[in-house]
Amino acid sequence: MKEGCCCTLRVRNEKGLSGLEVRRLMRAHKQTIRGLASAMGITQTRVRIVRDFGVSGDAFVRDWTEALSRQVENSEIKGVG
Repeated sequence: MKEGCCCTLRVRNEKGLSGLEVRRLMRAHKQTIRGLASAMGITQTRVRIVRDFGVSGDAFVRDWTEALSRQVENSEIKGVG
């Protein structure tokens, strides 16, 4: 995570991420449902469920925060390569 990133607030308290927080992080880091599902190796349905209801548990929150905060490369945005 980069310094001053919106994700840094969550690192201190990893009890859970609400659906609203997941949606905000996705927008802030330009993540799509398809791209996030592919990067995490989960279904798009699971991403939609977490966007609606959130996720809890230290390990799950850490995994989601890392996946949401990674930088998307131009080739991934365009769907090339």
